[in-house]
Amino acid sequence: MIRVLHEQDRSKVLNYLYQESTYNIFPIGDIETFGFDKDFQRVYAEIDDLGNYLSVFLRYRENAIYYSHKLHFNKQYLEIFKKDSFNFLSGKAELLNILES
Repeated sequence: MIRVLHEQDRSKVLNYLYQESTYNIFPIGDIETFGFDKDFQRVYAEIDDLGNYLSVFLRYRENAIYYSHKLHFNKQYLEIFKKDSFNFLSGKAELLNILES
């Protein structure tokens, strides 16, 4: 399931992102600085039935970042991309290669 995150999700999403903090410096900083209730930033996550994070998508103004620990992309994000548009997408090269096709 993919959903928008809120303040009560802060610790879990940050714990997930901090596992590879070098890849996630920008989403970590944006969440720590701006939180979840700004009109220019939204944070989404794919979470399994056990509450484990599978991926995170952060849209900050016209920029977006996609992250997953695994080589994984849920196509349900494509609907979010259409509704919450951005001009630039960043992330691990191997993850972005999945999206490119």
